[in-house]
Amino acid sequence: CVKWFVGGKKIRPPASVLKSTDEYREEADWTGQFVEACCVRQAGKETGSTTLYTAFVQWYQENINSKMTQTPTHRSFGLKLKGMGDFKQKRRQDGVFYDGIALNTTWQRRMIDSALGPDPPHY
Repeated sequence: CVKWFVGGKKIRPPASVLKSTDEYREEADWTGQFVEACCVRQAGKETGSTTLYTAFVQWYQENINSKMTQTPTHRSFGLKLKGMGDFKQKRRQDGVFYDGIALNTTWQRRMIDSALGPDPPHY
C-alpha cells in the first residue's frame, strides 16, 4: 500500500489512483468473479470444496489464464472463498463443504459432463 505524503503529512491519493486501484482489485479477485459467473448464493445449499475448486480451475483456465502457467491452489481458493465472509465452511468426515453456495445450472451440467468423459455411455 503506497501512502501519499506531502511535507510529512498524509494526504488522500488522487481520485484517478483510487479508481485504478479499485479496478485492479476487482480484476484480480478471481474467486469473486468465479462466484458471480458460475455460482448461486442460496441459503440451505451446500457444496463440497473439491466440486467448487474443480469448477473454478476449469473457469480460471478458460477465462483468466488459458496457458495454465499458474492456477491458484485449492488451499488459496478455499481461503479466498472463506474470506469473502458469505459462506460458512464446514468440515465433516466426508470432506469440506461451504454453506450458502452452489454451482449454477450451467456449471452443474459442465461438471457432470466432464465427470462422464467425452463419450458418455448411451443406454
